[in-house]
Amino acid sequence: PVSRDRVLALEDGAAGIASAAAAGLAVVAVGALPAHEAMRAAGVLRSLDGATIATLQRVTAHAPEPRA
Repeated sequence: PVSRDRVLALEDGAAGIASAAAAGLAVVAVGALPAHEAMRAAGVLRSLDGATIATLQRVTAHAPEPRA
């Protein structure tokens, strides 16, 4: 098993963001989502085009710890 603190969920919709957050995962919202849908995400990216691990680390660097 992989511990939740080592997982980053990449989600493009409100249901996926809510589900991943409820599971205690850090979440990055991907795509053009309304602010109220992306609020539970640790960060937001318009696209994964050109995204690297460093990009994801930068986007989530100041996010609160996910809830268990």
